[in-house]
Amino acid sequence: MGLVLFCKKQVPIDDINECLNAYKLTDISAYSSKFYLYKNKLNNIIQYLITAKKCEDINNFNYEDPWERGEIRKVDVVPFLKKLQQLIEKEKSNYIKRKYAFLTIRVAYYSGDYNLVNSLFKKHFASGKKDYLYYWSLYFNAFKNNNASIDISNIMAYSPEKKYASYFYFNNQFKLESALVNSKTKQEIANVYAYASVQRLEPNLDYLKEIYTNSNKSRILLLLREINKIEDWVYHLIIQIIYLL
Repeated sequence: MGLVLFCKKQVPIDDINECLNAYKLTDISAYSSKFYLYKNKLNNIIQYLITAKKCEDINNFNYEDPWERGEIRKVDVVPFLKKLQQLIEKEKSNYIKRKYAFLTIRVAYYSGDYNLVNSLFKKHFASGKKDYLYYWSLYFNAFKNNNASIDISNIMAYSPEKKYASYFYFNNQFKLESALVNSKTKQEIANVYAYASVQRLEPNLDYLKEIYTNSNKSRILLLLREINKIEDWVYHLIIQIIYLL
């Protein structure tokens, strides 16, 4: 979305998607006939794209074994992390600054620097607008946060991209009581019970009542899941009866 705005509708969407999703670092070049950014000297956007592609490479190759001898060693990303932090401070556009901050959080996460993840989240996202970057950053911040149950439920509620990951990675970490204690609004209470509802295999009407008591937003998917539970229970009971007969 951001690159679309910076290109001012002068570049086809397909070309933008190709740049973001298919281009490698070496494909970003002033000699490319498609590169509107170079032609219009949008140097800070170019710098961000190059940095983002470097981050992709580093996150994908956090370990190296150059001679294929089984002597795998971790790549030292500390200098690169320092460079990223310098770019954050240098950038004048708040939009790009937050994008750099997220890139840095993700690299820090994959390199195991959870203290940096937490400090960057607090500085650039904790008190800001709760957009997709906020929830993506909150997701990485939750991994080493022992009191993250409320964050986990909010990630599932508000981040479509992290919805399934929030359950897959945090299912065992989630604590209903802790999440409820740290809920600040009725909507957050509803989000907590929604997450807890996904965890439960048995019929869950009591949690559904809590969700609808605290939120007037539709929870049709949860309702359908409860119907499926009842159907499974009924069919299983019928099969047992048939077997006994």
